[in-house]
Amino acid sequence: MKLGFIGCGNLAQAIISGLILKKTIKPQNIFARSRNLNNIKKFSQKNKIKICKTNQEVALNADIIFLATKPQDLAAALKEVKQLSAKKIIISLAAGVKVESIKKNFKSNPVARVMATLSAKIQSGVYGIYFFNCSQRDKKIIIKLFSSIGTPIVCKNQGQIDAITAGSASGVGFVFELMRLFQSWFIKNGFTLHHARLMAVETFLGAAKMAKHEKRQLEGLRNAVTSKKGTTLAGLKSMKNSKIDKKITKALTDSKSRAKELSKNF
Repeated sequence: MKLGFIGCGNLAQAIISGLILKKTIKPQNIFARSRNLNNIKKFSQKNKIKICKTNQEVALNADIIFLATKPQDLAAALKEVKQLSAKKIIISLAAGVKVESIKKNFKSNPVARVMATLSAKIQSGVYGIYFFNCSQRDKKIIIKLFSSIGTPIVCKNQGQIDAITAGSASGVGFVFELMRLFQSWFIKNGFTLHHARLMAVETFLGAAKMAKHEKRQLEGLRNAVTSKKGTTLAGLKSMKNSKIDKKITKALTDSKSRAKELSKNF
């Protein structure tokens, strides 16, 4: 199986790196083209992928074609790709671009819209997938591909893709911000930046690992570390009084709304 990337920025490079590290795909079977020649040359030298001069060259060499340009550059890039075999699978990574827009260029091809994250680089994260005109074989290939670098979630509609965009893709940024706040609090309590960052990261990592491996629901895990009249309860009461749940919900809702707005612009 050969993969082609039309656009090779941070997200595409994260996916490629994850796939190579996982040995899902051999580097010589990955073809890519980017407008940023210096960037892709450095990436190719490190990862041994093949650089293409045109988007058409990428498309002709690949069995699965990833559309990984910025949304505003996608239309121009697609004009270069013509007369593809109907067997080639198209995977769009372009945020906010609906499959209906992609199908205008690839009427006979199976298309999947995927919301991915930079966590692909470390074979982690959630990948929202919406299939359009895909056979069971196509679906299995795509799911297997993303299963090697994280957790694929098949979406019933593109509204769910918007939700994953907010909750998981943008959600990574929200978690980083929470970690930064923990780090800042540790520094105010006399710890060095090094130790503050370490403790913030390990606190979130430990909680995430427990949540992943324990069968209890998140509420049960929270209750397990909350004793009557204890320190955790005091903090949780403060969070409740400040209505942090509504504030986080609003952040997620605003992010999802922005994802919808982007789809209208394409």
